[in-house]
Amino acid sequence: MLGKSSCFKLLDITPKYNCQVDFREFTFRVSRKHKPDDATYASFVKTVCSLCYSSFGKTLIVIWKDYRTDDERILTKEAGKSEWADKLREALLTEGLAGRKFTITYYGASDTKSTNVYRDYQNIILCGNWDLPPSVSGQLRKAYKSKTGQDEYKFWYTIQLLSRIGIRKNDGLKYTVYYSSDHPKKFIKSLGDYLNKVTMKSKKTTTDPVWMVRVKSIKGGSKYVDKIGKLIKYNPALEKAIIGNDKTFQMDIPLDVIGGIIPMGGKKQRSNYKRLIDFMKTSLGISLNIPNNRKSIKPKP
Repeated sequence: MLGKSSCFKLLDITPKYNCQVDFREFTFRVSRKHKPDDATYASFVKTVCSLCYSSFGKTLIVIWKDYRTDDERILTKEAGKSEWADKLREALLTEGLAGRKFTITYYGASDTKSTNVYRDYQNIILCGNWDLPPSVSGQLRKAYKSKTGQDEYKFWYTIQLLSRIGIRKNDGLKYTVYYSSDHPKKFIKSLGDYLNKVTMKSKKTTTDPVWMVRVKSIKGGSKYVDKIGKLIKYNPALEKAIIGNDKTFQMDIPLDVIGGIIPMGGKKQRSNYKRLIDFMKTSLGISLNIPNNRKSIKPKP
């Protein structure tokens, strides 16, 4: 941002990122210039809902803060409040999208810069093209004695925004940026070129299977990858259940068997696998059933 400033020297740090960022366009017919009609807005909500449903992990959704028409300015002056964001959040919940799957913020909000609160999010949806207000970029140029142009400030801000999600963790995983069709193609390409820089060549391309990518994308999931991999070898149907997000799947494995393929040391008992059972249930929706594999003994009369 301050590369052309007379007050600062730019230090370029490489490599910046080691993950793969996938940019995907979606159809967008909503305009900030006026409130959309019911049919247009309903179509927009269903599109966003569909993107969230089809994506692994949590999704950060970004929309405009307020409406700005030619003949009137309907602005939300209160800090941290957004008519667009509030309305979209309510609509997505009404559609049945689980609140834990997404968060909505607006362009220019304080949580779109310098925060780690979304570092466990796998996806981000940019709903509507947005430019940094000229008044703000003018203030920045004056404060830092910079000659940075309007487009360069927009680029800097958007990189900051996209970096709020897991991209910043440098974990080598894949992240998805969904962008609305009103974004300039050249601008999107510049973002992709920057985030998927050639500096990644020093790191081997990941060949992790889809089930593993999903497990790793979940907070704390990496420590269960080895154990789940062994369970998949025992029952390959588990892999399909994880990929397909099949929350009706139950895997039965006797205590003696799991004790052999995933030894925990000491006495074989079901409680040794409580954390694994809890993780699979709460994070993947899969029930891991471990019977004791012992014949029941009837009490003496």
